[in-house]
Amino acid sequence: RPGGGKVDAVDPRKATRSIAAEKKVARGYRKVREESSYARIDFVERRRAGDAIKTELDDMSMRQRAYRPAHHRPIGEDEKKRMAEICTYKGGRALPEEMTNPVLDVMPSERRAQAKEQQRIRDVQRRRQRE
Repeated sequence: RPGGGKVDAVDPRKATRSIAAEKKVARGYRKVREESSYARIDFVERRRAGDAIKTELDDMSMRQRAYRPAHHRPIGEDEKKRMAEICTYKGGRALPEEMTNPVLDVMPSERRAQAKEQQRIRDVQRRRQRE
């Protein structure tokens, strides 16, 4: 015989596995998982219909037309003046040291605020003395 096979030998290509017998074997602590209801072909991508593409493009164009950027609070003139004063009198870092004004301990606006607060305190004291 070519290949050296025996006459009573079992054909190795034949399926000898019994699915029914395998199901009877105890699985131990493992949970039995249900068979999937999906076939492999269900996961293959298909060509999309023209209507589906059109609705998606319409949705995208609507979102682009309706886009409105978030509202940002604009910086007011007072804030700009305050920042300019800090850079002018508190030693801003935009210019080299020899090109900047001397650094002041108290900015002019702080000096005005202190004078205003002292005047308010004096007014309160006068009112209390009259009572």
